Amino acid sequence: MPLDIAILGEDGGPASSVSLPINAHGRMMDEAEAAKLPLLMRLDDYWGDAKFDTCELRALREELEMLLLRMSEDKEVESLARALICLVDLAVKNKAEILALAD
Repeated sequence: MPLDIAILGEDGGPASSVSLPINAHGRMMDEAEAAKLPLLMRLDDYWGDAKFDTCELRALREELEMLLLRMSEDKEVESLARALICLVDLAVKNKAEILALAD
């Protein structure tokens, strides 16, 4: 089961989400650790939940942009990072938190 990064809707279910497959997640976390990206490292435990408060979203977006630059040759990670940036932008617009929901 993938790790879902989501904005929750009023019903408590995901209103918008990005699913991270385990292999891509591993590559992303290896690079996040090497680049010392502390917000992204909250996602290190594939089987654990994590939360990003609204006040952290701009910094999270910056870390995702850094990851995108560092991993541009990995097309799967590049696609996932772009999708996560869109999710962050949506969360900022809606003043919503982002949650990592492990299955």
